Amino acid sequence: MSRVGKYPVIVPEGVNVTIEAEKILVKGKNGELSCPYNPNQVSVSLDGNKVVVSPKASLLKKLPHLPIACPNITDGIHKSKIFHTQICACGPKFAGVGKADWEIDLALELGIACFNVESEAELDVIQERAALKNKVANIAFRVNPNVDANTHANITTGLAENKFGIEIPMLEPIIRKAIALPNIAFKGIHFHIGSQITEMEPFEALCHKVNEVQDLLESKGIELESINVGGGLGVDYDNPETNYIPDFKSYFDVFRKNLKMRAGQQLHFELGRAIVAQCGRLITKVLYVKQGTSKQFVIVDAGMTELIRPALYDAHHKIVNLSSEDELQKYDVVGPICESSDVFAKDILLPKTKRGDIIALLSAGAYGETMASKYNLRKLPQATTEF
Repeated sequence: MSRVGKYPVIVPEGVNVTIEAEKILVKGKNGELSCPYNPNQVSVSLDGNKVVVSPKASLLKKLPHLPIACPNITDGIHKSKIFHTQICACGPKFAGVGKADWEIDLALELGIACFNVESEAELDVIQERAALKNKVANIAFRVNPNVDANTHANITTGLAENKFGIEIPMLEPIIRKAIALPNIAFKGIHFHIGSQITEMEPFEALCHKVNEVQDLLESKGIELESINVGGGLGVDYDNPETNYIPDFKSYFDVFRKNLKMRAGQQLHFELGRAIVAQCGRLITKVLYVKQGTSKQFVIVDAGMTELIRPALYDAHHKIVNLSSEDELQKYDVVGPICESSDVFAKDILLPKTKRGDIIALLSAGAYGETMASKYNLRKLPQATTEF
């Protein structure tokens, strides 16, 4: 993915690849896919059972961003890993623990499908704003299930100590209040236990908690039209080039086997990172290589203002040097921001690196550009699909 021109793509047996002027066609027993490419920026050729994709030399001098779709689609056709996502026609939801009045008003004006309500105080405000506009707001209550997601503390959201959601003992009274309000339509319950969850056990525990809550509410005569189990499925930040598709099958199997749905109920998921994380990367240029007494620092022109996850969560992104094939050396890769936390990685091995080299931080399609800031008078990064 990140070293196109060095590692060709192996075409599995039974898969046929055709290269046209601006498109790669891949056909196999499980279907057909295509991937467009820009011939002014990359060259694509077939060498036996290998697809060779090389960036044009002129592009490398600017900003090489290497195509990744070819290995994805050849492997996907061969292994039947093509997931057909059915988008439920239920419309967008509005979640968040602190919804401002103007946000609620805008959501009502646009006909938001559902507010995921996190407190009784918020319920009162939504009723008030909806009454002023003579509208009825569909709502679900976010439940705090007190389930440990076994992930980083800063992205754990389902414990009793977290600020999110309504605790189970408080749920029945607030639902009854909502049902009685004239401008509120109660629809169901919502959960979200955390992010970047790579084990299935927390999701299984969530299913048992959902079942427990639904049984409790049913015993009180309260029925649910919909259940939203949130998201949280993680991706492989360590091996994105070989493990770019999360284990969706195991994930959905957990809910299929453990969640006790009622007839006619809708089940909603919020899969964000799992879908988009491997679809983007941060491309940056080396400004300086600084030799310290005990460390070498690669100082790049991107920083925590462009990708804050390492500073905020101690998150790991695989880093590759797209410009060098020299012997490996140990570096700290750091940004230019005036913060000691502006570090992308410590003590990693990279090919010998020099000023002007192009560095790629992989798996930056989620929580990258959306979390960027102008701190230190920086400009916001500009996403591109032109490479």
